[in-house]
Amino acid sequence: MRSLPKMPVALALCLCALLCCLPALRPAAAQATEPSRITLNILSDLYYLPLSLSGGKAQETGQALRLSAESAPAVEEALATVLQNRPEALILTGDLTNNGEPESAAALAKQLEKVEQAGVPVYVINGDCDVHDGGLSPSAFRRIFRAFGYDGADHAAYYQPLDTPDGSAVQGGLSYAVTPKEGIRLLMIDAESYAGGSAPGGAISDGLMDWILQQVRQAKQNGETLIAGMHRPVLPHKTGSTTPAFTGVAGSSDEIAQQFADAGLTYLFSGHMYETDVASYTSPAGNWLMEMATGSPVTYGAPIRSAVVEGAKITLSAESVTRITWKGQRIDYQAHLKEQLFSKTAFADYAMRFLDSELKLWESAGLKAGIEHAAGISNLNSTLRSMLQALLKAPVTLDLGGKLSLGSLTIRLESADHIVIESSASFLLPALSISISQQLLPMINDLFTQISAQWLAKDADGMSPLRREIRALLEQLCASVLCETPEGKPFTLNDLLTDMMTTHAIGRETADATIAALLEQLNPSLTNALLSEQVIPAIGAIGQKMLDGLKLDTGYLTEHAGALWKPALSLLASMRVGTLTKLMGFSVETSLRGTLLEEKISQLGAAAAGLASAFYVDTEGVDDQVNGPGVQYVSGSSVSLTGTAASTGAESSAEEAAAATSRQPAPSSSQSAPSASCKSAAPKTSEQSPLETAPPSSASVQGATTPAAAQPAVPLDPALLPAMLFMAAAAFAISDYRRW
Repeated sequence: MRSLPKMPVALALCLCALLCCLPALRPAAAQATEPSRITLNILSDLYYLPLSLSGGKAQETGQALRLSAESAPAVEEALATVLQNRPEALILTGDLTNNGEPESAAALAKQLEKVEQAGVPVYVINGDCDVHDGGLSPSAFRRIFRAFGYDGADHAAYYQPLDTPDGSAVQGGLSYAVTPKEGIRLLMIDAESYAGGSAPGGAISDGLMDWILQQVRQAKQNGETLIAGMHRPVLPHKTGSTTPAFTGVAGSSDEIAQQFADAGLTYLFSGHMYETDVASYTSPAGNWLMEMATGSPVTYGAPIRSAVVEGAKITLSAESVTRITWKGQRIDYQAHLKEQLFSKTAFADYAMRFLDSELKLWESAGLKAGIEHAAGISNLNSTLRSMLQALLKAPVTLDLGGKLSLGSLTIRLESADHIVIESSASFLLPALSISISQQLLPMINDLFTQISAQWLAKDADGMSPLRREIRALLEQLCASVLCETPEGKPFTLNDLLTDMMTTHAIGRETADATIAALLEQLNPSLTNALLSEQVIPAIGAIGQKMLDGLKLDTGYLTEHAGALWKPALSLLASMRVGTLTKLMGFSVETSLRGTLLEEKISQLGAAAAGLASAFYVDTEGVDDQVNGPGVQYVSGSSVSLTGTAASTGAESSAEEAAAATSRQPAPSSSQSAPSASCKSAAPKTSEQSPLETAPPSSASVQGATTPAAAQPAVPLDPALLPAMLFMAAAAFAISDYRRW
């Protein structure tokens, strides 16, 4: 047999070997350059309360803008949507239970077991409503939710061991990290302050921060994409707002954000604020952090968040729970949420709940104790004595103009504890010396007692007169008609506040023409109109009512008064304090107006305008809209998607993303807004429901609507918008208070 030439044979063998190696080399190269990809669903603030506990009845929820009894059917519908989406993992970012009830936690765990049995892993972290005194203990939380992050699976790492007794729990002890998929590391952070008798609130201790940064470094070393979940937000999600939610020794929210970003933590999912919103942060070193807050199934929008994470690229979308079974019927859940949460008296309700704890203190302890608490002073008598001494450093003259036959009275400080009253009719009334501590302060305290009895005593309905007056004022403000829509329907302050809250909650944050025109009116001059025409007259009227119901007990003064003074004091005692103050030319309203400095008005007006505009003008990050367009971020830069991403697997094609227009932050509130088709209307009170009077283009979870064609604006007299700034700021405060 003839042998083959050696050189051709060697070359052929080398080529064959190379061809055989190529298939193995290609995956290795791809593995080195292409990051892992994972699809996620995110839910937050479930407040799960089984019907066996709620009985289907609404529960008081303090200042919270959420429902309660509907939580069980709403959460179950959300979980059904998750099963349809088939994500690779479901993340729950805290407030899983209504208020830490063991029954609620156990019932929710059974629902989550169904999700895992269907092939979707679930990972949970606690919120402020879960683990606290009177709620779940840390060990109980681990035990009940063991299968959802606390079973040691998925290469888990724990800040504190799983068998840590409650007596040894430290801040952040429920934090953990797992690997739900190769190349992906999930870091769930317990940022609640509940251990060791600490005050409730957000906190990240030095020890927890060190552990978090260690987990971030380890993920980077392993080449893993790190995704974090935490209940409270670190970043502000409204333009101009702050996030003082963290009081731990790690420092402020800004410091936490910087440490996260510089360590390489770029994706953080949060909740707590009832908003579907994206905020972004870039550290001084140029490192970025994206925080994606997700709303609640029991708040407007009821979002199920979807995310596709692939290295430095993340695609976000959100859809609603649209229908639930409620009291045996399938209902439109979004309409139900809007009707229940934003009725025509809703914001008066929320404001009263916000004031409730302070009013309860005044009603139970009385006016004097209430003033001491509100002013932060321990002894009101001592403070009043100091105030009188300061006021009377120079003599004060009251010119009664012959009224009451007392002439003019001069009051001067005789000593540290005595004042002297001298009448211009000295031939009739000699000088009267009064002890501040023994006579004057007891008389003032008697007035406090009278006010407490007349204004702070509760009636059969549990309402004090003061509470009723405040409530009536708030309802009047909410019913103020700001303008009329082109259809001739009244558009009230309550309608505006409803649009502000719902628009921000679903991530739409675009004002239609009607709203834009109203926002133009939010300027310092309106603050003056608000205070001058609404707030001060109302407070002045309440103050005058109080004075009209009081009588001076001059018995405290007559003991040491001469015979000539006693008839005059008896005359004073027979008159109402309100009458006396009018005779002396004193007015509560006039006194309040005297405190209104132009500089203060300007500061308040600018602040209120910024707060109101923050609901529509979002410069913190581009959002995915609930049931609307999604958004894609690449290395922290955003591109709005032109379509709606309906599931976790939905992602724009390269061509679609390339064709999408990069969206810049919305203009600041100082820039002019488009003209509105909103007709001027005389100030009046609307009796119609906000759901009936809202303009056609008001916020809807069906996505942004096309505004009506702009028409020439009709100038709005500031008098048409009384209370707008006050209630806008109040709505912002009601929303923003949860950051504390």
